[in-house]
Amino acid sequence: MQACGSQSRSAQLKCLQQDGEGSTGLPGEELTTSSRAAAIIALVLAALTVATAVYSAIANFPRGLILAMLLIGAALGAWYGLLRRGLARVVGLGLAALLALAAVLIVGISLYHGNSDGPGKLNPGLGNGQFRSGSIHLVSPIADQKSAPAEFHWDAVQGASSYTVELKDVAGITLESAKSSENVLPVTPEMKACMVSGKPLKWKVTAMDANGKEIANSSLEQFKVK
Repeated sequence: MQACGSQSRSAQLKCLQQDGEGSTGLPGEELTTSSRAAAIIALVLAALTVATAVYSAIANFPRGLILAMLLIGAALGAWYGLLRRGLARVVGLGLAALLALAAVLIVGISLYHGNSDGPGKLNPGLGNGQFRSGSIHLVSPIADQKSAPAEFHWDAVQGASSYTVELKDVAGITLESAKSSENVLPVTPEMKACMVSGKPLKWKVTAMDANGKEIANSSLEQFKVK
């Protein structure tokens, strides 16, 4: 093996290659390789994040824009952090982590409120009648609709004085709500504006007694205007 330590940089490269090392082993070379690998990983993650953000913004418009901005911000922060060193890397990756955590929390809270209606509620005015989530049967709209529905219809609940209908996006975030004294509610102009072709929506109904206490509610039902 040749003695390469006392030679110039170019001579060291040639010397090590002749010794069959396959890699120069010099700090500059390793740093360049690491930077390229980090850049490729960051680029792939950024592309996936942007694609997810665009889908979320379209599917859950307009509230999906908030989630999209958080995801894109997290991707940009991660990209900046991976391509920097020292304090700049810590700041970039830290910001990316905070934005990603905020996005996860928003999705988690939305799913919790949208799909978990809590335990059954007891109404003293109805004796021992205990009503649990999902006890109201939703009739229409359900599944795909050829056009925007004209009304929401569900089975009546004994002892109910009024009903609240909530229209939600797929993440469970309430877009619009309205009340009715009957087991049917004509679609309001605000609700109809949310019924964009191809956009899935969910809705639920909550029944209240004469004192305004919840006595029953439904599960979420999904539909979509073709």
